[in-house]
Amino acid sequence: MPVTNLQLRDLPEAHRRQLEAWLDEFERSWYDGLLPGYLEVLRDNPLRQPLTLELVKRDLLHQWTTGKPLTVED
Repeated sequence: MPVTNLQLRDLPEAHRRQLEAWLDEFERSWYDGLLPGYLEVLRDNPLRQPLTLELVKRDLLHQWTTGKPLTVED
């Protein structure tokens, strides 16, 4: 799934590649409950904000696909 956040286009290429690697790993290893651990690891990462946004979107998509009617607020 490509990164869709428009603010990401301003990131240096190396940061975009790092961000994509994190997101790919999240997609490959996703299970219900994975998101909080990823967010904890990213606490001091300079890419935390754009990664958090993309991770939450992807987690919600997986949750909905598995039948859990979660909202962003959840």
